[in-house]
This record gives sequence, structure tokens and C-alpha cells, in this order.
Amino acid sequence: MKLSKRLTAIADHVNLAYPHIWDCCCDHGYLGRVILDKVLEQEKPAKVHFVDCVANITAPLLSKLQQQGIDSRYWQVHCIDVADLPLQPLINQRHCVVLAGVGGELTLQLVTALLEQFPDHDIEFVLCPVHHQYALRQGLIALDLKLVAEQLIDENGRFYEILVVNKQGQHRLYEVGSLMWQHTESRHLAYLQAKIKHYQRLGLGGQSSTGIITAYQNLLANLDSPLK
Repeated sequence: MKLSKRLTAIADHVNLAYPHIWDCCCDHGYLGRVILDKVLEQEKPAKVHFVDCVANITAPLLSKLQQQGIDSRYWQVHCIDVADLPLQPLINQRHCVVLAGVGGELTLQLVTALLEQFPDHDIEFVLCPVHHQYALRQGLIALDLKLVAEQLIDENGRFYEILVVNKQGQHRLYEVGSLMWQHTESRHLAYLQAKIKHYQRLGLGGQSSTGIITAYQNLLANLDSPLK
């Protein structure tokens, strides 16, 4: 199955060594299906969970997977809210939770809910919010999550930030990003400049964005010295 550039990049960041991989807000399940194909091809002992709270999405997806005859040991479809993931019986197993296609505020709410419910679980999050990336990063830092990897993807005139975070990551997480910046890429420079203009426009509306603007401007001024 051919995925978009964004979904392909997200799938590439999913750690197949995790016994449970949760494709949350899965929509039609395209991302989860590609991950499932990788699990089967590489003979990984992992189970891909397709999660969405809309029955009209999960029912056809379940039927399609059953018709394709894929061994059900490797997948499961859940019609539930992401905050209700059934992780409790699986406390001694590692989990990779993928959240893409929703806003940064909702993403942070769901990550927070899962960490509060399952503080002792080993959970890695692969996140790709459609907006409010700065606020999401602030919240993840407050949750004491660390950066495993990040990537900036441009697709059809839009940019997307992919974040991989967990409690054991080796890198500090920054509000403005660090590892994702390719400082020789003019497209990345354009994205950064667009970020600054966006928050400047918000400031004109009476909202305080001074600190955010300064953070992005400092990054812009130091493109030759990437953050570590």
C-alpha cells in the first residue's frame, strides 16, 4: 500500500520492537496497515491495534482485515477513545502509541491522560500534530518526556513536525525543535520564518506571543549552530 509522504515518515519512526503498537485516530487504517505489513514481513512478535472512536470507521476496517485473512494474532480493532486504551493488563510490555492528524492541544490531552493512568508503563509516543506544535512541545516538556527523534516533513505545501518521545529518550526536548532542523534546507528556513510571522499576527490580535516569537527568532539567528 502506497502512503503519503507524511504517513510514510510516521511509519518509519514506529519501533517494531514494541510488542504493542497503537495506531490511534486511525481513520481508514492506512498507516496501521502499512505498519502491520512491516511486522509480518520482518516476522516481529508485535500486535498492531487500530483505534478510533467512530464505529462507522472501525466496523468496515474490522471487516476488511477479516476478509483479507490476516492472522488475528497480529492485529486488533478497537472502537474506543484514545484515553481509554486497555493498557492495564499489559503493564509488563512496551507500547508504541501513534497519534497523528489531530491538533496539538488534543494530542497533549491524550498523552497526559495515558501517562496519568499508566505511570509505570513503558510507552513511546510517535506524534504528528496538525497545528499547535509549540504548545504541545511545552506540555511534553512539563510531563518530563525526552526526545528520541524528530523530523520536519513538507507535503502539498504544508509542513508537519514528527516527534518521537518517551521517558528514557537521550535528547532534551525543545519547544522550537532541535534535531529536525536541516540547516542547509531553504524549505526549513521558510517554515521557520512562517512560524515567526504566524505568531506576530497573533500578537497583533492582543494575544501574548512575545516569548514564542523570541524563541523562534533566536533559533533563526543560530541556524549555523544547531541545538544538541
